Amino acid sequence: MNKKYIALIISIIISLSNFSSGQSKNASKIIDEINKKFEHVNDYSVDARIKVNVDFLKVPERNVKIYFRKPDKVKMEADGFALLPKQGMNFSPSNFLTDKYESIYVRSEKIGAKIYDVIKVIPMSDTANILLSTLWIDSKALLIKKVNTVTKKSGMIEIEMKYDKSNAKFSLPSEVQFNFNPQDEVSEVETKNKTKNAKPNSRNMKGSVIVYYSNYKVNSGIPESVFTKINQ
Repeated sequence: MNKKYIALIISIIISLSNFSSGQSKNASKIIDEINKKFEHVNDYSVDARIKVNVDFLKVPERNVKIYFRKPDKVKMEADGFALLPKQGMNFSPSNFLTDKYESIYVRSEKIGAKIYDVIKVIPMSDTANILLSTLWIDSKALLIKKVNTVTKKSGMIEIEMKYDKSNAKFSLPSEVQFNFNPQDEVSEVETKNKTKNAKPNSRNMKGSVIVYYSNYKVNSGIPESVFTKINQ
């Protein structure tokens, strides 16, 4: 079935549900506000500590350096072999959105002491790898708390974010946990100390990665040379 018709059906069902329960928040407006907040980030560098939990890999914790420059320049420097989910390289709301998508407000949900708006995002392009994303958004602070994404290649990816006060103003997380299928959703950085612990994997195997971010330097003016030089 064409994805546009699927989106239309879901929209009608959820719209009727929202009407009956008195919910009428504007999903597009909430997402636009999230994106506008992140637009203030022109570049950043950050230290990251990566903890990998994958059954078939014996990977020690690694410390890496990540550089980002608007709109999509990303560089990671690692001493040795590091595993990092693609979304961990550049955590941006745009990771879960495409140029054309349908957004649907579903409900409000309480997690801990906070209320989050639950929004579904459906890409309208047939070539997009993401089929459907569900976002839990703190609309007051304009922060994404959690994302569940269904992809064509790897099934469900679950992401949970934590923020501290200094980074929350830029929508940059202090901790992100990824639960995923490791075969397609992990990017590898290999240097002269490449590990040989990896064993054949299976598409049915699951894994998780926790990334701890610290020492953000935002809008410091990262030069082009950072993204063009090769790791020594």
